[in-house]
Amino acid sequence: MEVVNTVAPVFILIGVGAILFRRFLDAAFLRGMNWLTYWVGLPALIVHSLSRADLAEPLAAAVIAVVSGATLLTLAAGAVVARALRVPPASGGTFLQASLRGNLAFIGIPVVLFAYPESPTAGTVAILTLGPVMVLYNVLSVAVLQRSRDGGGGWLSRKLAKTLLTNPLILASVLAALLSLSGIELPFFLQRSVGVLGQMALPLALLSIGGALAVVRVKGSVRAASGAALVKTALCPLIGAGLARVAGLEGEALGVALILLAAPTAAASYILAQQLGGDEGLASGAIVISTVLSVISLSVVVAVV
Repeated sequence: MEVVNTVAPVFILIGVGAILFRRFLDAAFLRGMNWLTYWVGLPALIVHSLSRADLAEPLAAAVIAVVSGATLLTLAAGAVVARALRVPPASGGTFLQASLRGNLAFIGIPVVLFAYPESPTAGTVAILTLGPVMVLYNVLSVAVLQRSRDGGGGWLSRKLAKTLLTNPLILASVLAALLSLSGIELPFFLQRSVGVLGQMALPLALLSIGGALAVVRVKGSVRAASGAALVKTALCPLIGAGLARVAGLEGEALGVALILLAAPTAAASYILAQQLGGDEGLASGAIVISTVLSVISLSVVVAVV
């Protein structure tokens, strides 16, 4: 029953979002809701949670190390799978990005919060993990996509710097860390305002994912998209489980790490593939298929951990 109570609300909200955008809402509304979630709701949640958190939380460092290590090993494993599936070189970067870039903000963190509603640390550890791993995702994603293109080596550093410096989730993490380390407390009315804004992040994030699935279609090579989706939702958490065992993670910390690793391919991977000349069909297919498969992967993680 715990699995149903944890995973079902996430995918029910995703389903509601898909229905709303198929029947009642349009693409312009979806863009506005994505913007509101990404630039306001999630940053507010991060600032409200982390500005009052203990940044020296020992479990966070271990979880960050496991998630980052598993991401790097998944990149290597994804390259092997791509070669086995004979993915064309021009699509290789898109395949690798879909294999390693998880939807932590819109699905991973909501599942963590549903899985550990009474925990004083699980949500904090997940949000502390978000910032460093988002940086790693962006670095690896831009690198593998650029590698699939001809030339443009100097453009890579400019694009990557802009991506990192303008990412609202990373900026919110830095602001929250500065507030926490400095000991500065926001006035109560600001704390309450930011807290209320943060409360809208999770439902809007899940509705946005549903809307994205209603708009995005599986195109191109279903075989390659399915391969990338399986690497992301099955192989990635398995690699993470092995690293977690070596690191001695257990309990909530193990659960947080594996939930984040079992999250499906991030919707942002489609946008980045568009921007960097990747395989848009493969990117969209991997998002849709991995989201469906993540019902299984996240359920297994919650049940086992």
